[in-house]
Amino acid sequence: DILREGETNTVSIPLVGLTDSFIYRNSYDTRPEYYVIGGLVFSPLSRNYLRLIRHSRIGISEQRLLYYSDYAKLDSLYEGKNEFIVLIKRLPHSVNTYTDPYINGIVKNVNGNEISCMQDLVAAFATPSENFHVVEFEDHPDCLVIDAEALPTADSMILNDYRVTESMHLKDAE
Repeated sequence: DILREGETNTVSIPLVGLTDSFIYRNSYDTRPEYYVIGGLVFSPLSRNYLRLIRHSRIGISEQRLLYYSDYAKLDSLYEGKNEFIVLIKRLPHSVNTYTDPYINGIVKNVNGNEISCMQDLVAAFATPSENFHVVEFEDHPDCLVIDAEALPTADSMILNDYRVTESMHLKDAE
């Protein structure tokens, strides 16, 4: 159609929030999702975290995260997952000594339970395997083993020492 002077032709296009958790977008005005157990801080892989590691020293584990962020769809790494859960930080305490090699590792399973989202992670840590928590990471040859009996005491000390007010924040809990 040809518009005459003074006429307007408008098309309304609804904005739809995309929910693909493997396309990393910037997050604004939202609390980050996390879970702290034994001083280990787990969180979903996000654009905000990717930006943080891109500006830090890049090691093998950071390169792996960047690879997952760019090629998860092309290489079908996302199958069976709703998001990638990453061990993003260690709040130092004797219960988590020697866990630094696992920082920035993508969690594959905990206590034999496949992890596809944060809720799976929390549920898996609720049931230790013979008084230990066994965490397997993608592309890591060794498992992380944590003494489950030491965690209740250590968790309260760690949360208090590092002034962490909540051991977790999950988006479904909002």
